[in-house]
Order: sequence, then structure tokens, then C-alpha cells
Amino acid sequence: MNQRARMVKTLLCLALSMTGAAALLGWLDPSTTPSPDALPFATIESVAREAVANAINLEPDRWRDVRVASSPAGGQLGNLLAARADWESSHFFVRFDGHITCGSLWRNQRDRLESPGTIVVEVAQEEPGVAMSQAQWVGVRSLVRLLTETVAPTAGELPVTADNSWQAVYQHVELEPDMSSSS
Repeated sequence: MNQRARMVKTLLCLALSMTGAAALLGWLDPSTTPSPDALPFATIESVAREAVANAINLEPDRWRDVRVASSPAGGQLGNLLAARADWESSHFFVRFDGHITCGSLWRNQRDRLESPGTIVVEVAQEEPGVAMSQAQWVGVRSLVRLLTETVAPTAGELPVTADNSWQAVYQHVELEPDMSSSS
């Protein structure tokens, strides 16, 4: 009987410790809801639409692909400084909160010297290789979808690539939208 009581105590302790560990992990799990500073997804979509429409004289035949690149930025001041710098060196810039800025290269339909024919989307990142925020992901997906709708009718398919730092993070996720489901 003594052995049976010991086994019951052991199983009870095991069940309590597993329940406690599950509760602790549930409490530590990061929330999947966007942060209060992030823009609402509908707003991100309309900002993306506005940014794509910001080209002075759209030249769809010029563009062959889209490259999503990380742009180092530290803190709010770094975010603002990086955004200002990237207005001049990229076609679009996506801030931490998902806000999309149209760069002068897109407005004037100019190429980056090192990547002719490529639309460059810079995404603000604290460190290279860190996953995008949910708001940034929605912004990038919206931009890619709208660029494909705007440029692809004459250019054919518009392939999307990500920087090497994101290859491991997004290796199983497609940035390109499924165009068969759009109307």
C-alpha cells in the first residue's frame, strides 16, 4: 500500500507541474494581436495603395522584379532618420508600425544604380534577420500585391526576393500573392 500511495503522489506532482509549466508558457507567449502603435490593417492597405499610385509617370515596362530588403534602424529617432535616408535610396520604405512611405525613386520612376529594373522595398529592422512585425508583414504583402496588379499586366510575372538575412526566417513563406484568387 505504501508503494501505491507514493505512485499516486508522484503522478499528482507530475500533473501539477505540467499544468503549472503550461500556464507559465501560456502567460509568456507573445501576443499575436498587433501592438497599439501599429496601424490598423485597413489603413495599411489604403496607405500602400496611395504610395503605389504616387508615381508621376508610371512606366510599367521598366520593372522586372521586387526586392524586399532590411534597413537598420534603432529606436524612434533611428526609425525616422532611416526613413528619411531611404526616401532617397529606395522605392518604398516600411516603418515598424507598418506605415509605408513612397520614395523619390518610385515617384520619378528611377532605378537604383546597383539594381536596374528592381523595385526596392526597404523594411525598418532593429537587427538583421529578425522577423518583420505583423504590421510590416501586412504592409509588404499589400505593396507586393498592388505592385503586381499595377506593373504585371505589361511586365508579366513580377518575382519577389528577400535579402539573405530573411532567407532563413521566410524560407517557407511566399511573399508573392496568389493572383488566382484576386478578382
